[in-house]
Amino acid sequence: MNNHFQIFNITPNLDLNFNDLEEKYLELQLQFHPDLFINQSQDQKEKAKILSSNINNAYEVLKDPLKRAIHFLEINNIFIDSIKPDNILLIEIMEIKETLEGSDENEANLIKKNLEERKRDLYKEIISLTNKNLITEASKKIILFKYLDNI
Repeated sequence: MNNHFQIFNITPNLDLNFNDLEEKYLELQLQFHPDLFINQSQDQKEKAKILSSNINNAYEVLKDPLKRAIHFLEINNIFIDSIKPDNILLIEIMEIKETLEGSDENEANLIKKNLEERKRDLYKEIISLTNKNLITEASKKIILFKYLDNI
């Protein structure tokens, strides 16, 4: 598995500065974009294509908070797809979805706004837990974040 943080020479953490990430992405693309290797050997062209693809993939993962959090867990050997969410979480998500389905447009917008605020606060909590190296506890919150993100 590629460590996307390493590609950008970033210490693995969830509290990334998006502008710094984008700047590093552009710098790497200026160095390794396949178009820059047009006059090189086929082997070098292929390597540049693979590297550029890895850079693009890493950027797509790191710029998205949920994908970044899941990747962070994976490089710490925690795979959330193998963790069964607890029943309380599943009931809560089901209730939120049912409330959304039965609401008018104004109510739905308010619920969605509250969900976004909750996700923001939850992500701050996840960052705090990972900064304290409480990865297992953070993984539980990331599962909740994932479910909220899918509503």
